[in-house]
Amino acid sequence: MKKNSVVVMSPTQRLLSSKGRVTRTRTRTRTRTRRTRTRPRRRRRIGRSTRRRKRRKRTRRRTRRRTRRRRTRRIRRKKKKKNENKKNKNKKRKKNRKKNKKKKKKNKKKNKKKKNNNKKKNKKNKNKKKKKKKKKNKKKKKKKKKKTKKKKKNKKKKKKKKKKKKKKKKKKKKKKRKKNKKNRNKNKKKRKKNKKKKNKKKKKRKKKNKNKRKKKKEEKEEVEEEEEEEEEEEEEEEEEEEEEEEKEEEEEKWVIVY
Repeated sequence: MKKNSVVVMSPTQRLLSSKGRVTRTRTRTRTRTRRTRTRPRRRRRIGRSTRRRKRRKRTRRRTRRRTRRRRTRRIRRKKKKKNENKKNKNKKRKKNRKKNKKKKKKNKKKNKKKKNNNKKKNKKNKNKKKKKKKKKNKKKKKKKKKKTKKKKKNKKKKKKKKKKKKKKKKKKKKKKRKKNKKNRNKNKKKRKKNKKKKNKKKKKRKKKNKNKRKKKKEEKEEVEEEEEEEEEEEEEEEEEEEEEEEKEEEEEKWVIVY
């Protein structure tokens, strides 16, 4: 803000400023007190256009003033109504609070009475129930005792029966085990015998095959020998024939010479 200046507000702005809704204000420099003029102002004639301008200025000013007044009145009316409503609301609230307080007090008393009566009633019923339950449990206990005696007897009997059964089962198992052992040994012996038999058969077959192979080999050898002998004989014969032929040829030669 400028030095030696003052904030200029319209009445409406002043009203709104109390609510903190003024956003813009004009500032005006403070004017010093005027000195009185000793010499009167010089009058001069004003033209038509100036008059018109001044009239317009006055009219504008009047209109602005009227609008401002209307706005101010409207705001005042609104404010008044608001305050009145607030007053009435508070009055009503006060009245209701008083009324509710009275009602609460009354209800508290009523509820307390009700609670106490219910407490008494519940206690009575509880005791009644307790008594009934006690009686019932007594009866139940008696019955249970009787039943337990019978149960015990039956349990003993059952145990005995179970023991007998177990013994029998054990005996049976033992017998079975013995039988199985016997069978196992029997089978073992059988297997051993069969193995022996099998091995004997195998040995025999092996021997037979060996002999067969041997025989075959011998036969083959014999055949080969015979073939060789035949071949040798044939060769010898051939040689003999060749010799004879040669001899004959020589004889012929000799005959020719003579």
